[in-house]
Amino acid sequence: MITKRTKHLKLRLLPRMEARPRAKGGWTFRYYAYDRKCINLGHDRAEAIKRVLEIEQRAPDTGTVAKLLREYMASGSFKNEVAPRTQDDYIASSKELLNA
Repeated sequence: MITKRTKHLKLRLLPRMEARPRAKGGWTFRYYAYDRKCINLGHDRAEAIKRVLEIEQRAPDTGTVAKLLREYMASGSFKNEVAPRTQDDYIASSKELLNA
């Protein structure tokens, strides 16, 4: 098990990420996968964090109502068990939540 990260806390990295100082200044970022292999993420912190979220399949909308609505509307129970008129009503009423 990888120990809890204590260094580079001011860089606000995600868990399992590491920042290493470069010789010419700045940082290079790495991600430790669950099989203990290092994945090089480059020198840009924002891009490195986006890449880690993609690797872990965590989107920025994880845990939101909008994501829950999208998953429900894509599910088979919505398409098969709900009447077409009710589906139209649900879609119409959820537009404001999905646009926010």
